[in-house]
Amino acid sequence: MWSRHNTESQRVLLGECAFTQSDQNVTEKLQAYVLDAPDILVVCKILIKQGDHYCSPGAKPSVAKGLRSSHLLTRAEFCSVNAGDFAQTVVDGHTWLSLSSVEIHVWVRQPGDSDINLDHLDGDGHTVGTLFPTIDVDDVNGAFQRGLQLIKEAALREMKASDVEERILDNVEGWSPPPLPFRC
Repeated sequence: MWSRHNTESQRVLLGECAFTQSDQNVTEKLQAYVLDAPDILVVCKILIKQGDHYCSPGAKPSVAKGLRSSHLLTRAEFCSVNAGDFAQTVVDGHTWLSLSSVEIHVWVRQPGDSDINLDHLDGDGHTVGTLFPTIDVDDVNGAFQRGLQLIKEAALREMKASDVEERILDNVEGWSPPPLPFRC
């Protein structure tokens, strides 16, 4: 966030989505970001975990030939193919994707805290949810609502310090975070 009043930009939300990286590597990357931007308000980490390690199909000509000769699917056709399970994508006997889980971690700065502590994995400052194999995002939605409220308050402080028109302030003050940022 940047304003004419405050020429130092403030990073308010940070998100990282990882597919082939380890949880430790992603967390270390996020910790470096948080150290660089200690005033950050919300941090989100999405971990997509593989079920089986990916390996290339190699020079198997039937896969490439089959993909080239297929017609482009409509959305309805695409959704109806293997609609109940997207844990694995197998074409001509080759596993292209094997998914074991999708986790969402959210940290929200707490009142009085100087910064977000990514090592804090319980309590009000952190929540975790899943999108796969089960959908459990109620706590994540609540955390995002709290985080968006903090971002709104920070934006209002900057706007008031910059003498923004009253009607614009009224619009921002009247805005509420969406009830379900993650809809499934």
